[in-house]
Amino acid sequence: MTKFKLEGTCIDTSTMKGYYPESSSDSGFKYVLTSIPANNDVLIKDYVRSYNPATTRLIVHSDHFDGLDETVMKHLGLIGRDFVDILLVDSKADWKLAGSSVTNLGSRCKDWGIMEPESVEQVEGIIKTLGSDSIVKYIALTINPLEFNMDLINYCSDKDIKIIGLNPLGGYLSAPRNITAFTVPYLLGFSAFYSNITVISGRDLDTASSDLQYLNSLDDREAGNNYILKKTTSRPVKGISQAVYTSFKLKDEIIPYDDPMLCLFPDQTVLEVGKASKKLKKTEPVQRPLKDTDNATLKKENDSPDNSKFVESVNHFLNILHMPEDGNDSSKFAVAKYKLLELIGFDFDPTLWTSDFSMIGKSAMMILLTRRPIKKGKLWWRKEVPGDLRTFYLLQKDDKFVFREIFDEQEPEPEPEHNETASTID
Repeated sequence: MTKFKLEGTCIDTSTMKGYYPESSSDSGFKYVLTSIPANNDVLIKDYVRSYNPATTRLIVHSDHFDGLDETVMKHLGLIGRDFVDILLVDSKADWKLAGSSVTNLGSRCKDWGIMEPESVEQVEGIIKTLGSDSIVKYIALTINPLEFNMDLINYCSDKDIKIIGLNPLGGYLSAPRNITAFTVPYLLGFSAFYSNITVISGRDLDTASSDLQYLNSLDDREAGNNYILKKTTSRPVKGISQAVYTSFKLKDEIIPYDDPMLCLFPDQTVLEVGKASKKLKKTEPVQRPLKDTDNATLKKENDSPDNSKFVESVNHFLNILHMPEDGNDSSKFAVAKYKLLELIGFDFDPTLWTSDFSMIGKSAMMILLTRRPIKKGKLWWRKEVPGDLRTFYLLQKDDKFVFREIFDEQEPEPEPEHNETASTID
């Protein structure tokens, strides 16, 4: 009888949205997967840092090679790691540039792998490009009964390449259908039968914990014949074409918002029904009672000589920043984001300022910088004075990046009333 191939489980942080605090206890995952193009490392950095590098290895996904060494180093610095255990690069990246990245990263990257290749021929082409001393030790594939590449599975087995199983339940769209048809235990067992490492989505940590417990129970167990497939299957659920496109309006700027569930103010959402246009219309928000945030305005680069130097400097560096030629918009946003964080660290002393981030869809990031409170006075007159607040946003728009600061409008001071007194004539 054949045993399950599974050697370890991995938590996928690329599906996490919003801020995730440190993990309160040892979760039991042997691997943690982060994604550079997911651009959520500013939100999950504390969660990833809570994993002990000695017991939980790091897998990093990238979709480009051009400038990869610098991008990986900044990603590692953000999540608090010294090196990558497994670096997975998209099969569609320019693998001709891999040599320089391998050399520059050196011991900072232990093993390399290919992310979701389409065929054996594509893998062989990549290995031929790399030469005889192939660095490919892992291949990451979607593995479930309805998305299964038998040829690649057999190829990895023959070449002694380890398999990282992605989307055991089928992914965000296919999971409901797959779970209904096969049940969760069967889908997890199927992935554990064919993959050395099974990756579990971190979208819901409670569900991920339950999946982990079941996968751990398969250790050293006989698998039986229930998981054997003899041919390739490809029946993913296709997404429905969008008919409603959302964004939110920040004064004169329309910022695309590809996750409507996270809208800041639903009554300010700009809706456009029908075919997507290249430029969203600047429509007025629905009328509603005034809120404190209504006084927020966008500051142009040259509006104030006192506060514009930092904004001007950032926009200058973003305009001359080298972007990966083999990367998509997400990887370019990551490069711009890392440069922005570097510049913030130079101008705002980390010992005096704290930072909070929020991603708005895939093309915008809000940054809130808070200065630590200042203590003034002596003895019983001593009190804490709240520190300054600075709010910025980074927006990717038409292959360009815009960095702005958001200010609260200063209401004009009311003119003093003239008290007229009646005069009497004696």
